[in-house]
Amino acid sequence: MKNIFKVKAVYRIAWVIALVAVIGFTMAACGGDGGGGDGGDYCTLGHTWGALACSVCGFEYEIGDTGPGDGKIFHKADGGFTLYLDAVGTTKTAYYLEASANDVGPYNDLYDYYEGLPWSAAKVGVQLSGTFYTTLGRGPYNTALILAEDPTAPAALACTNYRGGGKDDWFLPTQNELQQLITNRSTAGVSLYMYYWSSYQPDHQAVRNNVSTNSTNTLGKDLEHNVRAVRAF
Repeated sequence: MKNIFKVKAVYRIAWVIALVAVIGFTMAACGGDGGGGDGGDYCTLGHTWGALACSVCGFEYEIGDTGPGDGKIFHKADGGFTLYLDAVGTTKTAYYLEASANDVGPYNDLYDYYEGLPWSAAKVGVQLSGTFYTTLGRGPYNTALILAEDPTAPAALACTNYRGGGKDDWFLPTQNELQQLITNRSTAGVSLYMYYWSSYQPDHQAVRNNVSTNSTNTLGKDLEHNVRAVRAF
């Protein structure tokens, strides 16, 4: 009889160990760390842990879902895309783009709207050094270039200071990232004003996106336009 109890005890211990292992596996696959810019917010079939973990955690997002940063998912790439995290070439694979819940400019309580911000204040009429990109996945890179040379640049700084969902990896999007947001804004459930600054600088001016036409034009950096923060994961 004692041996039977011992065997049952061993089985119970083994079951607990197995359960802990499964929980640890699921948290690792589904991003149990909840980190800001280190991934771990999502579960997708392109993820290293594969479909089993996805079926356990169920963290695969669709456009229009509320993301880990309390914003809206507006772009999904099943195969992933390369995200350039900084100006020195650090990269990772991302699967989603998430827009902040609201603009990141000052909120005007009297008239109930978000005010615009200048692209720059200290470097108006000056072309910043480095190569800027229009493409998807380059938002953090462009933002890092801006703030390296113009640390008080209002639009970029407002994005990096944003802490929606407790995340610290928000950036000023490129013009192509903004175009994705504008294209999918209805599906994503995102309301936008007329003009938004992108992080792209082709010369001594900067590029803004026109929401009504989903087109771009180049203007002086001291002009005030709306700013929407974006993160990728």
